[in-house]
Amino acid sequence: MNNKTIRLLLTLVYSFPFIYLAMYLDFFFRSMIGWLIMGIVYLLLFVLSYKQKVILPLIVGSFVSTFLSITLNQRIANIEQWSSYFKPFETSSLILTIMVICLLIQLSIYYLIKKIKKNHHSTKY
Repeated sequence: MNNKTIRLLLTLVYSFPFIYLAMYLDFFFRSMIGWLIMGIVYLLLFVLSYKQKVILPLIVGSFVSTFLSITLNQRIANIEQWSSYFKPFETSSLILTIMVICLLIQLSIYYLIKKIKKNHHSTKY
């Protein structure tokens, strides 16, 4: 596969509304499995992004995923317990908060690893 195809696939998978899926499974089935799936998939996607040396799919996919999560969230926002289940956050606020936290963690690790590798290579020679 060429780099453009890999970048496109990474962006498409990152764009899946994982946060909404996790919230949905948590609310309707009282299951934390959605949060676990989200964490594992984000970790795998991060590793693939890092190995491909591309950061754009991570950023674009996160924003698309957040947009889709908020859109899907609005479709079931009329369920009374849904809006109070994730207190102290409102559901849209929680989606945005989780996205920002995930994105900051991934970007921080990405640049930290890059910096460590750069320092390691410069002291090696």
